[in-house]
Amino acid sequence: MFHPQKPRIVLGTLNVRRLASVARLIELQEELATTNIDAIALTEPTSTTRSSGSTTLVPKKASTLCTRLQLGPEAATTTTYQAKKMIVVTHAKGQDRSALNNDDDDYEALLDDLRAELRSAGMPGWERGVSSSGSGAIARMRVFPVLLGDLNAKMGRKQEEDEEALGNHGTRNCIDYVLAPRSINFRSSTVLGSANAGSDHRILRAIIQPPTPATRRSQPPPKERKRLNRNLFRMATVLQPPVIDRNSRSAYAQLVDYIQDAAQFAEEPAEKTRRLKPSTIALLRQRHELRQRQTTASTRLEFTEFNKMVRREIRKDINDHHRLLVEEAVKNARGLRALQKETAIGRRHIVQLRNQEGTLCTTKTMIHDAVREFYNELYASTVHVDYEASEATEDCPEFLETEVREALKKMKTGRSPGQDKVTVEMLKLGENTFIRPLTDIFNRCLRRCEVPEKMTDASTVLLYKKGDPLLIKNYRPISLLSVIYKLLTKTIVQRIEQSLDAAQPVEQAGFRRNFSTIDHLHAVNELLENTREYRVPIYIAFIDFEKAFDTVEANAIWKAIERQGVPCQIVALLRKIQDEAACHIQLGEDRVPINIQRGVRQGDVISPKLFTETLEQIFRELDWSDYGLNINGERLSNLRFADDIALVATSEEELQKMVDELNEASLRRGLKINAEKTKVLANEEATILLNGQALEQVEAFVYLGQEVRLARNHLKEVGRRIRSGWNVFRKYQEFLTSPSVLIRWKRRLFNQCVLPAMLYDCETWTLTKAAQRKLETSQRRMERRMPRVRLLDRRTNEWLRGVTKLKDAHVSATRRKWNYAWKIARETSEKWPTKLEECRPPTARPIGRPRTRWRDEFAKKLGTQRWRQRAREEERQRWIHMGCGSM
Repeated sequence: MFHPQKPRIVLGTLNVRRLASVARLIELQEELATTNIDAIALTEPTSTTRSSGSTTLVPKKASTLCTRLQLGPEAATTTTYQAKKMIVVTHAKGQDRSALNNDDDDYEALLDDLRAELRSAGMPGWERGVSSSGSGAIARMRVFPVLLGDLNAKMGRKQEEDEEALGNHGTRNCIDYVLAPRSINFRSSTVLGSANAGSDHRILRAIIQPPTPATRRSQPPPKERKRLNRNLFRMATVLQPPVIDRNSRSAYAQLVDYIQDAAQFAEEPAEKTRRLKPSTIALLRQRHELRQRQTTASTRLEFTEFNKMVRREIRKDINDHHRLLVEEAVKNARGLRALQKETAIGRRHIVQLRNQEGTLCTTKTMIHDAVREFYNELYASTVHVDYEASEATEDCPEFLETEVREALKKMKTGRSPGQDKVTVEMLKLGENTFIRPLTDIFNRCLRRCEVPEKMTDASTVLLYKKGDPLLIKNYRPISLLSVIYKLLTKTIVQRIEQSLDAAQPVEQAGFRRNFSTIDHLHAVNELLENTREYRVPIYIAFIDFEKAFDTVEANAIWKAIERQGVPCQIVALLRKIQDEAACHIQLGEDRVPINIQRGVRQGDVISPKLFTETLEQIFRELDWSDYGLNINGERLSNLRFADDIALVATSEEELQKMVDELNEASLRRGLKINAEKTKVLANEEATILLNGQALEQVEAFVYLGQEVRLARNHLKEVGRRIRSGWNVFRKYQEFLTSPSVLIRWKRRLFNQCVLPAMLYDCETWTLTKAAQRKLETSQRRMERRMPRVRLLDRRTNEWLRGVTKLKDAHVSATRRKWNYAWKIARETSEKWPTKLEECRPPTARPIGRPRTRWRDEFAKKLGTQRWRQRAREEERQRWIHMGCGSM
């Protein structure tokens, strides 16, 4: 819907036939910029990432209107854009190919659907002016409905090999219409043959005029990109400090208004960057002229070749633009994640999903209902947990300004703000001005056990993880929260973190200081290495909870943290936040409100601590003192990294009991084990049941990012890491292989991005000669591409390394392994990697040379098996030099 702001409105429609790359979209935008069209409906664009068509590409530029027609007899989607001076809501309605045949009755039925849509637009009677047509995109103005689009577009893949533009679906083909009520005057209607949009269709342009002259309204200036002038913002906060009633509940709103005013004062236009060079823009204009001179076969051939050259230049300009952005980020030591926002040309909108019954939802209303139904059911409390809040025996000390200041320093910049649009950067720039009012707001929350209105509200976005994009369970809900609220929870975490971590056992390594995934990966690898060498039976179940963070019961959380010694006032404040926080799912421009009764919000600073404490209470109920492997008199029954759990047993019966007991205890807190993703790894045949369903037994399992196998042979894991390194290399290939980029910047990017991807978890590797050679060969292949050296150039590896000066992957892996071994040898916290290194099973080892062990490298280079004692005697750098000095 839109209200016309001028007497004359220029509309257009185009079937793009294909819009599957960044270059095609940018080319189309440049072409449309010369057509003087206010709003254009694009039909049949193809999603650039997902073949299922569950998302649509939404251009950021407001002058382009992009709508994706969906499959299915009831397919439709609605999207809102601001096109220059009009607000346009497009409603796309589609029909499956199978429904398009020569039968006129089908078209009449489709015409009836169109008339129903037009009646719903609020203008009954004018639909009589619609003649026979197919499906299209309906752009409904606030006052006058208008129908425009390719009304017989063919959606989806071709059904037959001989299907062409004028296909086998009857005579109504390539029907591009702009239809409006009889009361609207058409000034003109033309086909723009000169505009080359990369399609076998042409742009249909219509100039319409409302029946009465539209009143001209004062319009704000067109939106442009803004950036925050740091010096101006800091000056604004210093010269005019905020005047805030610190004892009022509206103090938060007053502070937010002050920060927003200061940010508006300090805003300045951001530097405009164009992806296409002026020479390419000139080529586009020249292409317009050539198009009009296509009179002979030679001129048509000339135009075709010229068109190919223009598209090559467009792709080259896009690659050059991305390369320059990467180079600037590398030179200034900036994070490369920010480039994704700068190089993105649009946003992804979910345009179809399957609901819980399996029905494909393609209309806006159906998608909203499916999302609302799924998350209301997900966040609904299913288990009653008894909890009575304890009375505070002593007052909780108020927050100090030093605590808030320290929490603010630890917060990272560049994160998305909440609904109040306050960023971490703003708070840090005005730190001296904001610390006092922020501390007062937090202390008022603590004293009165209440939170300011809207401070805890969350706008939740759905991020696709993996699997079928049509299934809503394959999306992760991330809450965008107010930065001020996250600063409050960060301050709370700082105060209670020490007591919470002290209550955690060494089995839990998630979200704790001095713990990492490497600890558990090494422990699992050592278990498998020793049990294989000494032929000890081992059974491991890798537990996966279904939506663990979203389904844990709230009362179970309060009960757990209260038992860990968290002050009652802080528990009461957290309960108040849970009760009063509002949440909605952001779907494009629409918001779907959700009722939350359980779970912790992903994106909240305190959520991981709350979950791990609740999980610890579950394991404390389990009497597993006789379960697990005996490691020097201690039982290792489980390893945990947040909700990733590995259960360790010595027999099939024992593992079955552990799975059953954990399942029962978890269900009492609302957690449900996912039988499809839970796997069993064992060196003997085992049948483990979960609620009557057999868990799958596997030979290998990806645990915490590493492929764990019964035989500790990391050749395949090295192959996985090499593939990850190549993925990163190809992501920045234009930069790493460009001859115009200095090798020093290439080296920095390679060492910061590619090498870490190749060497993740290398501390746990047992490298054989084959794995070592594979790692070195892959790096050499990447390295030769950077200075553009071929094998035919006959340059030696020594010459190549002298030019690139890259860190050697094998040497880096060895250094990290020896550094980790030094930490294990000097560890005093009794972590499981240290205990497993000092343990040997009581059984006798079979005759024959064992497989290469993780520790054999130290014994070989040091000439002794007492490498741990030697590591305790040496300084870190000397110890590492002993392992890598000769490399």
